Amino acid sequence: MGKTFLWKTLSAVIRSQGHIVLNVVSSGITSFYLPGGRTTHLRFVIPINVDESSTCQIKPWTNLFELIMKAKLII
Repeated sequence: MGKTFLWKTLSAVIRSQGHIVLNVVSSGITSFYLPGGRTTHLRFVIPINVDESSTCQIKPWTNLFELIMKAKLII
């Protein structure tokens, strides 16, 4: 069983129950294979050039914050 098949199956089952699933990957190419897939940098507003002081730029009570809080699964 492949990783993509497993991710798609888990996503489909949980979404069929009315829940939110966020599919995130490290590669832009890979994101095309997953329903609603995004790169981790894009989804979580992580800077491309990361150093010891880098943080995600997710502001409290924004749409992204609410989406993450409502997600049943983040793969």
